[in-house]
Amino acid sequence: MKTSFCLPNRLFADAARRAADLGITRSELYRRAIEKYLAAERDRRLAEQVNHFLEAHGARADAEARAMWGYVQRVWDQALGADDW
Repeated sequence: MKTSFCLPNRLFADAARRAADLGITRSELYRRAIEKYLAAERDRRLAEQVNHFLEAHGARADAEARAMWGYVQRVWDQALGADDW
């Protein structure tokens, strides 16, 4: 789907340079950026839900719980794949 939006000149120029460095189109760069942003938002909401559940059920966010959450995030990142841009 085609769309249009306005960007500040500097941001547009930075994006154009980065896309050229990566050998991709600006559209591809924008697509990747939006996908990454939406995935980060999903992760943030999930973390909030987990924290809310733990607080509601009296669980403490001690070192073991934080380590387990770190493991879950690493597995999630591996499953989704890492972008090198």
